[in-house]
Amino acid sequence: MTEYSPSTSTNQKHGQSKNLPKSAKIAILSVVGVVSLGLSFLGGIQFQKGKSTLTTATVGQSGQYGTMNGQMMGPGGNGVRMRGNFGEVTAVSSTSITYKNSNDESKTFTINSDTKITNDGATATTDDIAVGDTVIISENTSDASVAARIVINPTMGNAPTNAQINTN
Repeated sequence: MTEYSPSTSTNQKHGQSKNLPKSAKIAILSVVGVVSLGLSFLGGIQFQKGKSTLTTATVGQSGQYGTMNGQMMGPGGNGVRMRGNFGEVTAVSSTSITYKNSNDESKTFTINSDTKITNDGATATTDDIAVGDTVIISENTSDASVAARIVINPTMGNAPTNAQINTN
């Protein structure tokens, strides 16, 4: 007859250990950790996909300049950085300008007495702007519908022209 001892469990009678070896515990924790990190990473990717509103940039032939959602982008470092609405003029008057960006999206800006207009670095007026001209329009910081600055036919070193950007 077998005596019952409080220190003898049912698992021990059948040859099973109540505690896993330390190396097995470490292996299980490692696997759980790696799986958790992987799921967190994938969840973050899905979250970010839902937040992103940018489209792929159209890059010019030099590989340094291009547009993203009609925003002119230049190279980093010591190169030129221009930010503004980049596109082709579709309508212009003394009080407004409408342009179309590389995504065929149009936007109209109000032109007022504070709007600075330049052409090749020189002061210009709305009379110097023609339909078909390439422009960069910077928005007024207090009212995004007002043009703070308009650069007519901008040149940026070896950057491609608007026609070259749109054909790539």
